[in-house]
Amino acid sequence: MRLRAIICTVLLLLVSGMVLLPALPAQAEDNPAYVPIRIAFTHDLHSYFLPHPVVDSKGAVQIAGGYAPLAATIDASKQDAPGAFLLLDAGDFAMGTLFQTLYRSHALELRLMGRMGYEFSTFGNHEFDTDSEGAAEMLNAARASGDPLPQILSSNIGFKPGQENTSGFKESMANFPVQDYAVVEKNGLKIGIFGIIGKDAAQVTVLGKDLEFKDAILEASRVVSVLRDKEKADVIICLSHSGTRSAPAKSEDLLLAQAVPDIDVIISGHTHTVLEEPIKSGKTIIGSCGSYGSYLGVMDINYTPGQGARLANYQLVKINNEIAGKPDISQLIEKDQVLVDQEFLSRYGYVSGQEIAESDFNLETLEDIYAKPRETALGDLIADSYRYAVEKAEGPGYQYLNVAVQAQGEIRDSITAGPVRINDVFRVLSLGLGPDDTVGYPLVGIYLTGAEIKNCLEIEATVAPLKGNNDYRMQVSGVLFKYNPNRLPFNRVYDVLISTPEGGYNEMKDDQLYRVCASYYSASMLGKMGDQTYGLVAVTPKNSRGEALASIDDAVIDADYVQAGVQELKQWPALAAYLQSMPDTDQDGIPNLQARYRQAAGRYAALPSWNLINLLEEPNKITLGLLGIMVVLAVTLVSLGRWMRWRKGRK
Repeated sequence: MRLRAIICTVLLLLVSGMVLLPALPAQAEDNPAYVPIRIAFTHDLHSYFLPHPVVDSKGAVQIAGGYAPLAATIDASKQDAPGAFLLLDAGDFAMGTLFQTLYRSHALELRLMGRMGYEFSTFGNHEFDTDSEGAAEMLNAARASGDPLPQILSSNIGFKPGQENTSGFKESMANFPVQDYAVVEKNGLKIGIFGIIGKDAAQVTVLGKDLEFKDAILEASRVVSVLRDKEKADVIICLSHSGTRSAPAKSEDLLLAQAVPDIDVIISGHTHTVLEEPIKSGKTIIGSCGSYGSYLGVMDINYTPGQGARLANYQLVKINNEIAGKPDISQLIEKDQVLVDQEFLSRYGYVSGQEIAESDFNLETLEDIYAKPRETALGDLIADSYRYAVEKAEGPGYQYLNVAVQAQGEIRDSITAGPVRINDVFRVLSLGLGPDDTVGYPLVGIYLTGAEIKNCLEIEATVAPLKGNNDYRMQVSGVLFKYNPNRLPFNRVYDVLISTPEGGYNEMKDDQLYRVCASYYSASMLGKMGDQTYGLVAVTPKNSRGEALASIDDAVIDADYVQAGVQELKQWPALAAYLQSMPDTDQDGIPNLQARYRQAAGRYAALPSWNLINLLEEPNKITLGLLGIMVVLAVTLVSLGRWMRWRKGRK
């Protein structure tokens, strides 16, 4: 009986292992027709070294990701494919957690990926969040570490004429080196690999003024020709930071596959898409496994001479805390945490893992927000935190802040039920770099007229739907408004009420100055609204005297009015301070997230209507201009009709 039990146990373990990671069919003597290759892949890791909370479809908080369990899963997959295993990443390996704060100085992301066995990666747009100069420093730090590193492949990043040497990035690419493509042998096959950054990713690259992103399809076609004709590659793989979308016309990697059909496999990053089944276009196989290391993509390819590559198996392996982490990776992450505490968090008086608040409920997930764009409790919380933090920071010199604005695209994570740690808060607002050259966008305080504020609110009512991009969605504090999506574009907002120092709301006056708070990035974009809307609406950031600001840098909020100079008030410490200010309702010594953030406050709403009075109330120059044209046209038509009747009468 004991022997039978042992045999059953062994069989059970073998079967469970096969279910998790099916073994790659070897190139056996009895099956010589094809050569198998296993491609394991990730993308959009965003410095998520540690497991992170996520909310499942039932509202329960689960723990996902983590590089230690990811590394263990990679090793298990590799053992099943000896000599035929390839580990790849499709960009945005940085920017998203506290570990990114040492991106420039220690290059923790690339070094840890090298330790995990990654062979090739490419650049995403967020690798340039600290400018091309910061990316250069990162490459230099990674190379100087002496650690094993993934090879970076980039086929369509160039430099503007005359700016090749302004940031040091070109030199660092040569020294690393960053290559156009690579050819590697696996299981006797020549595998050609290259990397590109797509059109949308290039457009949303915040910094990197010396860079020039060449057309992804043209450059992919060029490199594929070299790999096919010169290098004689058997299989061609593209690491594409372009992405896929539900609309085929906007799905860049699908368009790439159609335009360059000789690509066998596209690993698709940028859009954080989870493809449970790969997209197939001609012979091209497109795989995508989400973000933050929550899945490891595994793609088994069988190559047959004369017939090319065929998909044999595709699966996304979920990474969570049920997988035992790889010990040496866990140890490296612990050391990295100590570095983050010493070199970054200590400046703000925090340590990694510090609990600053607790919540009885989940705020909206990013997936839900992007699926159903609207005002959110998460956005309300962030915008409210800015008004609170600015008042505390400015002390006796505080000038009343009427409005705070938060763009949806800058929100990178949410808050779940349970402990709220400083790591969680940083993930929510992890983007950017300030004028002080340190991580995080600072807050700025500018003055706008009521008419200009109304123009800004048209971003939510007109620009976001027009662009089809939820990153333009707005969350607000200190202002209430309505909008009718059936009204003329750029004149959809009406009934705007604005907060007062007395605690109430008054009707906003077009010619009055009001103080507005936003992130450094959002405030910088306000001056470009005229260009983005073809001159239909314009905004000029001003000081308290109504004078145009020479630079947004002059409006950065000082986090400490006592200390000399400007200590930039960053977004994430503002949110942390607001959470810490909340009452401890359960008397356990930890502040509780206020129940009013269980749902959105109703600060604005879309109210579709074809009522003529509503369509024409509070007309701006756009509506008045169109009405004027219609009146002139009507008068012209009436006059023309009378003239024609007069001519007819004379005849």
